[in-house]
Amino acid sequence: MKIHHKSDYRALRRAHYPDAGDQLDAVLALAESLQQSGYVLPEKVRQWMESCQDVKRRYPKR
Repeated sequence: MKIHHKSDYRALRRAHYPDAGDQLDAVLALAESLQQSGYVLPEKVRQWMESCQDVKRRYPKR
């Protein structure tokens, strides 16, 4: 027997996921932690991290 959901799961998920910016901050923190632990990150990830860190330096929290 199949169970059919009457609500759109995509809308429900979207409404309950953390903000995209918060998710990216978490991914950045993970990448920084891996790098500090000695893990060699792919070049594209290092470039992405550098661009994120540059933005954070230019516009620090107050």
